[in-house]
This record gives sequence, structure tokens and C-alpha cells, in this order.
Amino acid sequence: MRAVAPAPDAPSPAALEWPTHLYCIREHGRYGYIDRTGAMVIQPQYIEAEAFRGDFARVRFNDKLVPLDRLGRLILRQVFNQLGHFSEGLARVMLVQKWGYIDTVGRLVIEPAYEQAADFSEGFAAVQYGQRFGLIDRAGTSMLQPRFARLASPSEGLMAATSPGGGAGHVNLAGDWIVSPKYAASAGFQGGVAVVTAEGKLGLVDAAGREVIAPHYEAVEDLGELRLVRDRLAVRRGPLS
Repeated sequence: MRAVAPAPDAPSPAALEWPTHLYCIREHGRYGYIDRTGAMVIQPQYIEAEAFRGDFARVRFNDKLVPLDRLGRLILRQVFNQLGHFSEGLARVMLVQKWGYIDTVGRLVIEPAYEQAADFSEGFAAVQYGQRFGLIDRAGTSMLQPRFARLASPSEGLMAATSPGGGAGHVNLAGDWIVSPKYAASAGFQGGVAVVTAEGKLGLVDAAGREVIAPHYEAVEDLGELRLVRDRLAVRRGPLS
């Protein structure tokens, strides 16, 4: 009996010659992929597999997660301790406790040198070097020297950041604080607003650093995520029952 996983996102424009969707299926205890007509595209052969994200899926091969393309080819130039998903043509990988990045043919294009590394977004990625976080571009060039206690990759031109003193807010690509680091935590921007936390309550700020909604909402968990609905939080006031 086949078990069918949810469909992945649509492929990037570069992959439009491939089937629009490939579906992960399990047959006789092994995973493979079919297209929307039910035709087998990649024979079931893996003990673990994920849905395609863009042009690649991750499958377990020799006890390691490795990228698999839509033709069923494993990207195996080198086996890494850990492997992230491809984002903007690069995927983060761990080798000997350090993170770097590979391209879509498996070449190591940014040498492993970082304690932590985030996915690329809007052309940049946040990385940890030593005890601090900074920003690199797709060539591995440092764009912001490591000086933040925490830093996320850009979202709508701004980055959630935590200062060495522990305050959270948002900085621009030059490292200037746009949302003052006066919050306990901050999340990435979505639709022009971002969630911030103060004294255990949630609010919203805009890209100019203004509080759209002052922090006074309790979080309602929805599959581990906070949902923004028409620039408002899907939250409720007061104690949760």
C-alpha cells in the first residue's frame, strides 16, 4: 500500500521543464517519487525521504541526508555531517563541526568556517563566527562584521537581531538599528510587519520601527508558528483556558 506525502511547492523558473510536482510515496518500506499522473519517476529505494522544495529533496543515503534532484540523481561530491535545504541556489552543510555552503551540483563554494549558518535570503545569509553573528554574501564575503549576539537572514530588507546586551530588534543591511533593541525577542518581517516580544507579551512593529500593536497579547500556538492575519496577530488577550 502506498502512502502519499503532501505535494511540494512549485519549482523555480529554471526547473519548468520538470513535472510541476513530484509526490513522495512509500512502497514496501522504501520511499520514492511519483508525478501527478501516478507514474513512477524515482523508484522507491530510500529509507527516509522528504518532499521536494524547489528542484531538490533530501533523502537518507548511507545514514546521511543528501540532496536528490528531479532526475533521481544524488548530489554526492562529498558527504557532510549535516545538510540544510537549498535556498537561492545554495545549501548550508556541516563538515567537522563547521558550517559552509554547497551549490546545486554539490561543489563546496563557501568553505566551512562558521559555528552556525542560516539559509540565504535576499542574497545574504547570517552566520556565526566565534561568539558573534555577522552577514555574508553568496561569494562568502563578509558584509557585516560579527558583532551581534543573534542575527537572522534578511526578510523584506531587515534582519531580526539581538545586541550583545541582550536586547532584540531589527537592523538594516548596513547594521543600523531600525527597530530599537528594546525587546526580549524579535521575528522576521512578513507583509511589512514583524512580531516582537516584551515581558512575555507579543506585539507588532513596522519597517520604520514604529509599534503597530504594543506588546500585550498572549501567543496562541498553531503548529509551532505565529500567524499574521491582515497585519494582526492570531492571538487572544488574557490567560489561555
